[in-house]
Amino acid sequence: MTLSNKNKYVVHSCILFGVLLCLFIRRPDAFINPQFWAEDGTIFFKQSFGSSPLFFIPYQGYLHLIPRIVAYLSAFFGVCAAPKIYNYFSIITTVFVAYKLMSCRLKIPYKYLIALSIVLVPHSGEVFSNLTNLQWIVSILLIILIIQEPPDHPWQIISDFAILILIGLTGPFIVIFFPLIICKLWFNEKISSYNILFLLVSLVLAFIQISFIINGDIGEIGGLSTKIPLWINMISNRFANTLFFGTKLMEPNIGLFLLSLGLIAFILFSSKQSEFKKYIIIFFIAALLILLSTLYKFRAVPDILIQFNNGDRYFYLIRLYITWSLIILLENRNRYIKTASATILVMMLISSFMWFQNQRLIDYNWQYYCRKIIRMEEKQVLIPINPEGWFIKLEKM
Repeated sequence: MTLSNKNKYVVHSCILFGVLLCLFIRRPDAFINPQFWAEDGTIFFKQSFGSSPLFFIPYQGYLHLIPRIVAYLSAFFGVCAAPKIYNYFSIITTVFVAYKLMSCRLKIPYKYLIALSIVLVPHSGEVFSNLTNLQWIVSILLIILIIQEPPDHPWQIISDFAILILIGLTGPFIVIFFPLIICKLWFNEKISSYNILFLLVSLVLAFIQISFIINGDIGEIGGLSTKIPLWINMISNRFANTLFFGTKLMEPNIGLFLLSLGLIAFILFSSKQSEFKKYIIIFFIAALLILLSTLYKFRAVPDILIQFNNGDRYFYLIRLYITWSLIILLENRNRYIKTASATILVMMLISSFMWFQNQRLIDYNWQYYCRKIIRMEEKQVLIPINPEGWFIKLEKM
């Protein structure tokens, strides 16, 4: 190993330790006192309890292959270990995503900052350290597959397609990002057998998820809300307010809405002078696709998304791709653009630190309830989990 490789190994290790440390600071109870969160218990644990594998059973209209596999495998380690396995797997997966962002196949500047940003971006933290929201973290791998350089080793090809299949069957992102997958042909500037196969496999995966989405029972949302102030408040609160003002949220208003639009305009205008503009375009399209999907889902009730505690996961990736674009702009030769990008990033980091640590989850004493599950002396065991008001109801077989 050369000196440069040794240095790279040390830097990579420091970055990954930094990601792990940030996760610990944001969600210390996920390390110290792991507990189920929402569908961790009511869907993945409950449906895997004492049953055959349910890998291809949809929930909310699409498949969740990775959480289903983890839930199934955790059963071999006993009921009491389930929350630990769920939380620790989610943590390790987040670190793995950071590791993939430092890959030599990614030709983007400031990769170390980009890797750290996945845990530093202003966010409530609800996507971290639980299986329920792990799909938002692993979807980053799909963007990595799209923008990375073509493989030059058989093991890289195997790894790429293994990740593609797992991500494609976990969450709706293979459908949402399919336009970007088509752009992969343009992105690599040549049509190869690898790219064609990647597109075909993605098409099959997208078709599978779409078939579940179309046939799934996800509830009726209703028609489009015409209350424009609600849409303005939602956009201003989720972008300018969250990115720059942290927990000291200002009242959503037209000024914050325009500030949100101005931030996007700055990124797009500045990208014209960047030699890495194709990455920024990809990030912009990815963010736009997620935003449009979110707005469509909540088209009748945009007011649900105004409050910070409701559905912040829908905006995690959007803010992340904005952050990545600003980091890339630090490479811009125009010193005014570079300075402005650095200033915005510092403001976002300060905002993130204002709500960096999540409120601790209620300790429902899982060890007590897991013993009741093992004995199963009652016809029904009702187990409280987080968030408050959620329960796992297990029936005696």
